[in-house]
Amino acid sequence: MKNQAFFLFAVCSIAISTIGQNNPQKFDPVIILEPLDSLDCANYNFETWQWQPYQIEAEVQNADVIEWTTSGDGTFDNENIAAPIYYIGKNDHLNNAVTLTITATGNGLTETANIALGIPLQLIPITKDGWTGLSSFVEKSDVSVTEVMAPVVEHLTIMMNSEGSYYWPIPIPPINNIGNWSAVGYEAKFFDPPACLPVYGNPVADQSVFADGTFIYLPVLTNYPVAIEDLLGENAEKVLIIYDWKDSLTWTPSSPGFEYLNPGMAYNMILNVGESFTVQFPPYSWEDPQSIKVNTATEIEVFPNPSNGIFSVKLSDIFQSVEFEIFNMSGVPIKKGHAKQSSIINISTYPKGVYYLKISFNGTKLLKKVIVY
Repeated sequence: MKNQAFFLFAVCSIAISTIGQNNPQKFDPVIILEPLDSLDCANYNFETWQWQPYQIEAEVQNADVIEWTTSGDGTFDNENIAAPIYYIGKNDHLNNAVTLTITATGNGLTETANIALGIPLQLIPITKDGWTGLSSFVEKSDVSVTEVMAPVVEHLTIMMNSEGSYYWPIPIPPINNIGNWSAVGYEAKFFDPPACLPVYGNPVADQSVFADGTFIYLPVLTNYPVAIEDLLGENAEKVLIIYDWKDSLTWTPSSPGFEYLNPGMAYNMILNVGESFTVQFPPYSWEDPQSIKVNTATEIEVFPNPSNGIFSVKLSDIFQSVEFEIFNMSGVPIKKGHAKQSSIINISTYPKGVYYLKISFNGTKLLKKVIVY
């Protein structure tokens, strides 16, 4: 009986083993991935005016081959791993979205999954309590102010235009005398920052603002900082004052307390009595939106850049001795002096961030972005 029992056990064991060898168990590839995501202020570098690399959060099981593709023009650091980094392309940004697709293959089986990634054309950070100027270069004239401001409504006390119409979200129901959003400036009061206002859509086609009457709320209808002096040109003398609500700075033709107008902001521009003119903003720059388009800066070499705040400036042979000024991102000058064809400038005592070096020579102005880390 013992031998017979052993024989039966051995036969069963062989049969089970054979079945397992002839019919290996197959596992489908598994992709764990959130299908929807959208970028916000945390994904954007407001010092360099560029999108941060987007880290894809994905997990893949039972796959021998992985491949990522994009519907747009961005790139992956490695399209053959489960969780690569994606670099946002220009058309991704302009289209307000991109679809990223992962294909996983294993055991002769293939699975795919997508991320639909929303990319706002403009992001407006709310960083301080109190009053600030607000504007957008995105066309939203068919959308109500209530809808545009919905992402930050919990931080908004009130906003108004230069005509005195206002949007007051606190009452129930809210009061919106402004109606639809326009490519004009607004004065807004926020509380409990930070907050982030994403704006989706296409850029406004008309980048001009007619300044008439005593004052206007001047929007910024381009996607990079604009030098006030170059924006106004010969009309600068028609302006009494430009006021920045957010930082309580003032600009006048004779005493410019700040130098640049920033996207997402609006400014209170007061004209001299009887004056009027059209403010024409420069064209959009989607290739290099962080650059200030005043003049080409190929005649200036800054190195190292980025730096710790101590850097060399080398000028082309057409310059001998020039005046220079350095401005922070708010347009406030922090240092000025004279530079020769080869000079060393030290701003290491100032905070880390982006600065602009302006060279003035015989009426020519050249600007160069300088990054301090």
